[in-house]
Amino acid sequence: MSVTASPRTQHVLVPVRLRGAHWKVTAGCARVVRLVLRPTSGDTVRLRAARVRADGTFAAAWTPPRYTSGAVHVVAAQICRTRSYLAATSFLVLPTP
Repeated sequence: MSVTASPRTQHVLVPVRLRGAHWKVTAGCARVVRLVLRPTSGDTVRLRAARVRADGTFAAAWTPPRYTSGAVHVVAAQICRTRSYLAATSFLVLPTP
């Protein structure tokens, strides 16, 4: 299971694409992945759950607010009957040039 942010360095007010691959698509697992973003400001941003497609991938987007800058950590989580699966990544948000 993986989650990636594209591009890795982004300016504020420009959307960041979050994509995941190799997530579980079985009867015992939820067909959604919960996404939580943690900017360096200390806030926690919960995105709406991204639906897992039949091939185990998902896609979501987030636009950094105007006064956000620094590293943003992303955690993706999927809940199954017997365990939870997590994947994490990070990207950098730059102020407007």
